[in-house]
Formats: sequence, C-alpha cells, structure tokens
Amino acid sequence: DAVIVADFGHGFCNKLKIADGFHLMCQTNSNNFGFNRVSKWKKQRKKSICLDLREASLQMNTRVKFKNDAEVKELFSYEMNSEDLFLTIGQAGSVYTNGKKVIKQKTFKSNIVDTIGAGDTFFAFSSIASCINGKNSDDIMLVPALAASLSTTWLCNERSVTKKSLLKHAA
Repeated sequence: DAVIVADFGHGFCNKLKIADGFHLMCQTNSNNFGFNRVSKWKKQRKKSICLDLREASLQMNTRVKFKNDAEVKELFSYEMNSEDLFLTIGQAGSVYTNGKKVIKQKTFKSNIVDTIGAGDTFFAFSSIASCINGKNSDDIMLVPALAASLSTTWLCNERSVTKKSLLKHAA
C-alpha cells in the first residue's frame, strides 16, 4: 500500500496527521510561491518526494539546473528526509536519487498538445516506482517519464493513462 500526499498549497494538507512513510509532492503556483515548500514536511520521514525544477530551486534558495550529480545530491540532503527523490526538469527530462546514485532520464518525444497534468502523472508513477521491489534498478525512471510523456498528448486530464495506452505509446 502507498500513501500519496499531493499538497497543492491550499492549506488542507497542513491539518492532516500522516504517519511517516508517504510519498509527497508540494506544488508551487502563483498563489503560494515561497509558502508551500517541501521543507514544511521535513520532520516526517517520506518514502519519496517529487519536485519540479522551480520547486527544487525554491527549496535550495537559488536557481539551479540540476545538471550534475553533485547538485542533485545536495538537494537530496537538504531537508528532504526521504528515501527517494524524483525531479522533473522540463525538456531536459527527469532525475532520480536515493542519495547515493543519480539516474537521469531524457524526455520521450511526443506530439505535445498540453503539459497540464504531466507532473501529476509523473508523481503518481514515480510513487509506484518507489514502492516496487526493483527500485534499485537503473530503469526506475522509465515508466514515470513515459507516462508523463503520454499525458502531454491530450488536453488537460481528458484521458487516463492505462496499461494499454502506455504500451502503445512505448512502441
């Protein structure tokens, strides 16, 4: 079982009592920028955290591109308190670390219709990837990146990622 917490900064999650061992995403937007940082959850142990480039830079208090392993590991050790960290870095792809190794995943080419929801899709699949037994494998980023790529081929949340659509997109 997995407990997934998607904190969109509306204050609802601030009142939740959640035991350690959950998967977390703290989204920033124009209404909460600077106030919905993942570090507000630093006292609780997480199984995984998923951030985009803007949220990760905010966490580090500087604009960082996370192109080298040292930057990724520095973020991981900075108030994350998590087993796994997943970063989406736009067109540059995504990055995973467990604090020891860093795995980079390029984006998959697709006919992009809309990117809304791609980060949420990536988070859902990275949470699952963090749970599975083979998470120490070098392909931990494959399915989350592929699912996010697929979700950009339709408008907003018009469809769901299914096993059939994911396999067809991978072909």
